[in-house]
Amino acid sequence: MIKFILAAALLISGVIATANDGDHSPDVCSRANPEVCAHVGHMSSFTTAGEAQFVTHIQTPKNEQVTDIKIELWMPDMGHGSRPVAIRQFGVNKYHVTKAYFMMAGLWEVRVRFAFGGAQHEIFIPVNIAE
Repeated sequence: MIKFILAAALLISGVIATANDGDHSPDVCSRANPEVCAHVGHMSSFTTAGEAQFVTHIQTPKNEQVTDIKIELWMPDMGHGSRPVAIRQFGVNKYHVTKAYFMMAGLWEVRVRFAFGGAQHEIFIPVNIAE
């Protein structure tokens, strides 16, 4: 119930990125280091109808490179995710993500895990898939 209330509050306040805004999600920062943040960009292909492609950008102090990047799609209210995505780096901490499938409408998370500054980081970026 608390997850539902939190998700509703985030939707009302506009914090959760919508699937067709074609722009960027809000930045979400790491609990391990609030100066390390990430967002998802180029979200116009986020639907349940087929493959989504997007960019994940991690921002670090002095634009230092992260390592051991992993990205997964997860639907927290349903307790499942989607199949593994393909990740290709194209700049410092910029990743093109393909083979991303949002199988059903609802609240999803783009879960980004990586190592930076001697610590492991997890950033869960909420995305609402409307169709």
